[in-house]
Amino acid sequence: MQLSTILAADLKAEHALKGVGEKEKAQKDDEAATLLESSVIPATDAAISLARGADLGTDWGRARREEMLSVMNDRRAELPRYVTALRAHDMEAQLASVQKQIDIERRAMVAAAAIQIGPSGTEPAR
Repeated sequence: MQLSTILAADLKAEHALKGVGEKEKAQKDDEAATLLESSVIPATDAAISLARGADLGTDWGRARREEMLSVMNDRRAELPRYVTALRAHDMEAQLASVQKQIDIERRAMVAAAAIQIGPSGTEPAR
């Protein structure tokens, strides 16, 4: 398995999370919470499972996988709090959860960039 497969699975979860933001902006908090439960959480779980099962042949690859797993596990841990905040229509808790997701996304971007650059620092990872 390649790291790009893990990245693709994580991007699927991120894409689903963006749909939640759209529902939230439209003040459809209950629909956003349902989308988290029906789409984002399962996609995140699938990405985590895929990454855990990945047999990567180099120390560099294993280190990048661990970085991605850290990000995905943190995202997964925050999602139930986000659901609770949305269902409670608690704006402060929603904002705190969104901020946490933004921080997690920043870490995901750094991890993804390291994978894209590759072990030599100049070429895409294989």
